[in-house]
Amino acid sequence: MSVSPEEQRFEEAHLSGVIREIDHQMAKYGGITQERRENVIDVRKMIWEEMRQDNANWSNKIETAGDVVANSLELARIERGYLSAQSALRKLGLLRSSPYFGRIDFLEDGANPSQTEKIYIGLSSLLDDRTLEPVIFDWRSPIASMYYDYTLGRAKYATPEGHVEGELLLKRQFKINGGLIQLVFDSGIRIGDDMLQFMLGKSSDEKMKSIVTTIQSEQNRVIRNEEYPVLIVQGAAGSGKTSIALQRVAYLLYKYRKSIQADQMILFSPNPLFSDYISNVLPELGEDNMRQTTFQDFAEYRLGRFIQPQDRYEQMETMLTASEGPAKEAAAAGIAYKVSRNYLDAIRRYLELLASESICFDPVPYGEQPWKREEELSELFYGRFGHHQIHVRLERMAEVLLAELPELEDRQAKKLFRKMMNHPKYLGTEEELGIMSKKQVRRKIAAMAAFIKGFRFVNPITTYRQLFESPELFRRVTAGADAPNETVWEAIRADTLSKLDTGKVPYEDVPPLLYLFETITGWNSFNSMRHVILDEAQDYSPFQYEIIRRLFPRSKLTLLGDLNQAIQPHMRIESYEFLEDLYGKDQTGIMRLTKSYRSTAEIVEFTKAMLPGGEAIESFSRSGSKPILIQAPDRPEEGYRHMADTLRSMQAQGVPTIAVICKTAAESEQVHRALLEAGAPDSLHLIVKEEAEFRNALVVLPVYLAKGLEFDTVLIPEAGERHYGSEEERKLFYTACTRAMNGLLLYHTGAVNRFLAELPSELYQEAKLASHS
Repeated sequence: MSVSPEEQRFEEAHLSGVIREIDHQMAKYGGITQERRENVIDVRKMIWEEMRQDNANWSNKIETAGDVVANSLELARIERGYLSAQSALRKLGLLRSSPYFGRIDFLEDGANPSQTEKIYIGLSSLLDDRTLEPVIFDWRSPIASMYYDYTLGRAKYATPEGHVEGELLLKRQFKINGGLIQLVFDSGIRIGDDMLQFMLGKSSDEKMKSIVTTIQSEQNRVIRNEEYPVLIVQGAAGSGKTSIALQRVAYLLYKYRKSIQADQMILFSPNPLFSDYISNVLPELGEDNMRQTTFQDFAEYRLGRFIQPQDRYEQMETMLTASEGPAKEAAAAGIAYKVSRNYLDAIRRYLELLASESICFDPVPYGEQPWKREEELSELFYGRFGHHQIHVRLERMAEVLLAELPELEDRQAKKLFRKMMNHPKYLGTEEELGIMSKKQVRRKIAAMAAFIKGFRFVNPITTYRQLFESPELFRRVTAGADAPNETVWEAIRADTLSKLDTGKVPYEDVPPLLYLFETITGWNSFNSMRHVILDEAQDYSPFQYEIIRRLFPRSKLTLLGDLNQAIQPHMRIESYEFLEDLYGKDQTGIMRLTKSYRSTAEIVEFTKAMLPGGEAIESFSRSGSKPILIQAPDRPEEGYRHMADTLRSMQAQGVPTIAVICKTAAESEQVHRALLEAGAPDSLHLIVKEEAEFRNALVVLPVYLAKGLEFDTVLIPEAGERHYGSEEERKLFYTACTRAMNGLLLYHTGAVNRFLAELPSELYQEAKLASHS
């Protein structure tokens, strides 16, 4: 509801006063920042001059050292003050363009109406510099939670002393940009009316944006939930899972700002492209970015010196393009078993067996010659230190081996010196040859020390490989447990060994191998980490969750996923029950988000109808055009010509973000080439898995790289039965369609795929391209 002219003038005057206060404080902190910067420079110069002084005697050196230490402590204090002022100035700069986005009027129970509080809510708090009264409340503050959670009427918020209750008398929303009010209106309902319509109707951008101005009550409950150490968020496509996770990080950094820093939180994202896409959100909220990585990066860091791990996109590409037959069946059976809890149990039993036999060792080399052979290492491991836990045995072995190195160095240096003295090619005095021989030997000994300290005498690949080389060994570790039958295991065994022979570990073997290696060598846990966030949680196997649990033993977890977008081939995870078993049922909570805000109601109704069982997904009331099924002639160039024309037309109309989403990378490359030949804009960009920077304007990409991203319009170049013909591909196709915000065009030659054939005809439009042959 629009506000009256009088209220409009009041709010404009209020905003002007707030901006004057911000300008006053920016000038103040600007001066403080400059002064402290100059102090930092002066103290650094002082320390440098003291260190340059020529101290002729020890007493002067000691005195100078004391001065340097004292000045260094003072420098650290001044630098902290400088960084603090700089941070305050940066936050004020963020506030100035858009100081706040909401206002609530709250009358606490027992107070007079004249004591009604006008609470303005923004990205960060602002106190009046003279009175220290709040001018703006941070959106993460307890009192601001009423803005998100309540309609007009009874409301409350939490404080350390208990809940404060009262009446919410007004709820006002603003869109402020450049210090000017663009929109202002009152709303008696939850955020989800004019402001949300306005924000959702905007085009997508090259980077994900903050959603603090439009957080819904169910999203707010997720952001502020601290009931469970492990929080699982099962959210429909477009429900804002990733945005919620980032606002949750900002909330936790605000609430625990004295005990948690941004670098004590880590996000596992699906790929570097996605990491780039979300990189602006936390800085936009005035917070530093947390650490970001991928599971693949960690696996390569730990295993890269032994072998090259395949990534999941290579696995997907292989499985989606492989011809039907025994080879594909063997690979599919191997994936299904190796990501299962049964295989996790088998590896655990294998580790128990390795405590008494079968660990494979590599010799410790001295140059190109072995120094300690496998038999000697095995004797140390199973004999001398056999009563210890596995990782402790390795530590003891390393201590023994390192202790022998000085004697070896001395012996080898003397041996080399004698050789140099007696060989005519070595020239120099006896002293020079002695120095030369020691240097050469020392280099080899340093390499040996690094080899030993890194436990590189343990070979995880050979140890893992022998599980497949010996059918008898596999039967021992799977006795009495669910495992593939002999015929299936033989196919899996042969397929795995042939892939390991190429020097690359199949993706499905990477987590088991990593788990085996870390358990043997001792888990290098990240105890300083306090919170771990996993995006696309449905694509992580029980092995990966067990690894993360062991790596981050002191961390709380937020897991965000959608079981309907579980597109990893043959990884059939239908629920999160195994996580409750892993972390404990009392430690694990599940929150569900069923409303989709990304797509128009027409696209949401279209896509959810593809899912079996009638998923309870709600669409936000934003209307648009129905998806269009376009039948193209059998001649593929006709379809590409129409797509190219469509892309040019949309670009001319100002549609800013368009994606052509293909099934695989191979298809993406072929479609990209064909579209350019058919006259598509030269700006059409092909995204491949190695790409780390997100360019969103006009792209062609495979569906597995599109996860988590959104586009104004999506074109699917082949939605026919010949292309998406397997039930295994239902969720893959669903994921592709749910990337669209406002427009969805699906091309097909011949019959549509089975998922589209099942849909009621009223959910889509149909079109047929004329052939020009």
